[in-house]
Amino acid sequence: KKTGGGAVFCDLVGAVQAELSNFNLEAFAATYDMALHAADQDRLLNSGLIPVAKVRRNKNGELAQLNLGPHRFKLASGTDEKLVVIVVDGTPHIEVASTTGLIPVALERLQTKRRRRKDGTYNVFSRWQIPDRAEVPQSLAKAETRIANQSTREELSRSSPRPRTRTLRTIPSGDPAYRELFGTRESTESMHQHWKASLMNKRARTVGAARLRHAFHCYQMAVNITTLLRHAERTSNFDMFGA
Repeated sequence: KKTGGGAVFCDLVGAVQAELSNFNLEAFAATYDMALHAADQDRLLNSGLIPVAKVRRNKNGELAQLNLGPHRFKLASGTDEKLVVIVVDGTPHIEVASTTGLIPVALERLQTKRRRRKDGTYNVFSRWQIPDRAEVPQSLAKAETRIANQSTREELSRSSPRPRTRTLRTIPSGDPAYRELFGTRESTESMHQHWKASLMNKRARTVGAARLRHAFHCYQMAVNITTLLRHAERTSNFDMFGA
């Protein structure tokens, strides 16, 4: 179902992909500054793009979690062992026993690959590794597993669908590559948000582009004057105002 800002974003990304193909160029990732719906995540992954986006919190404002069930891990010894993988805020975890009970351990992403299907869509999966830490049993340290990033048919066919793309992220916020790809929020967006918050009912009381531009420039002037006054008050220096 193509609705909402995420769907519009996917349409825009698709148009950019098509334009790049005219120059024999290709995109590999798409960054969205909000939380994308699961369907939008799957749509981008199926087109061969890695979505870089936040994870929507649950109704209680808590970090989203999802049990992906048992996965086969290849141990450093060469043997296999099945462990339950639980996704927390985009990152796959396992649970290990400690003196205080089970504790979650975040997996480390080693590599992400994509394979083109016969129908032209892509299958995207990642290799994850159990870190070598004090709380991890030595037999499990450096063990690897493969996790599919797209929702499975079983997840989508349930009476109450819980697709993994609602919680799992190919490059979660704790990944070293996340900050390089996601970046910081644009200052212009922050300024627009601040202006909107200062308006009555968060609505501009103007009609027409010219009046709206004039109101925005007045807001900018007011912010600059307020900033200068606060700086002068903090430093006890009012020379800039000729006082």
